[in-house]
Amino acid sequence: MFLFRQFFIGLPREIDEAARIDGCGSFRILWNMILPQSRPVIIVVAIFTFLSSWRDAWGPLIYLSSDANRTVPLGLLFFSNPFKSVDPQMMAATLVALVVPVVLYALGQRYIDSGVSIADVK
Repeated sequence: MFLFRQFFIGLPREIDEAARIDGCGSFRILWNMILPQSRPVIIVVAIFTFLSSWRDAWGPLIYLSSDANRTVPLGLLFFSNPFKSVDPQMMAATLVALVVPVVLYALGQRYIDSGVSIADVK
């Protein structure tokens, strides 16, 4: 919400006024003027939302009862064993679990950098 707020505060009001003068309604201003400009912030919020659900281990622990439906962080949580040293296997599993976030960051790095800079104090 903070990223969206900061982005929409930074949009110039002249765009809305010019669209109103041209005869656009509220929905058309939103659809044709504001949404195309807000693509970086939408992508950043989508990436942050995906990553927060990707690394969530306690939520799935509550409502998943079958071992076949385990998520990756939940599998990593159950992978650790206090009675036996499984450090090499745990490191390999963690490396495999990091592939998706690293690839996602590599694909959306341009949008993340521009979206986070939107939230800077002016």
